[in-house]
Amino acid sequence: MPIGRDAASFRLCYHTGKNMDRTTSRTVIYPDNPILLVDDERQSLQLLNTVLRSDGITHVLASQSGDEIPALLEQHDIDVVLLDIDLPGKSGMELLPDIIDGYPDVSVIMVTGSDDVGTAVECMRLGAVDYILKPIEQARLLATVRRCLEI
Repeated sequence: MPIGRDAASFRLCYHTGKNMDRTTSRTVIYPDNPILLVDDERQSLQLLNTVLRSDGITHVLASQSGDEIPALLEQHDIDVVLLDIDLPGKSGMELLPDIIDGYPDVSVIMVTGSDDVGTAVECMRLGAVDYILKPIEQARLLATVRRCLEI
């Protein structure tokens, strides 16, 4: 998996993987618009990317900082955001209403280690599509992402 590093954050390459269409020998990027992964833990980003790739989802962006998210949303037509709560800079809880209000077509899935019922309820109330606890259940994550892509 190609990985780059800059001073502010870890970022997966814009197109993190290639699926070959065997009938045309062309690279298939799916979905058309990227999925944005936001987590302060590099291992979590890599795991999420691997899980998505296992289901043919190869168009992924990633960030370890909440402060980068507004610019990434402005620069790219994001379809889905997988958002952690505990982030350096702006937290996931602070970002969630900004994303929902500013980008109503973007689906936000909270993926976090915070096992707090009140936090989960608040995230859902603010507009999150789902609240998935770490360690993630791969089937649930993929089903939720696929559902968001079909909306």
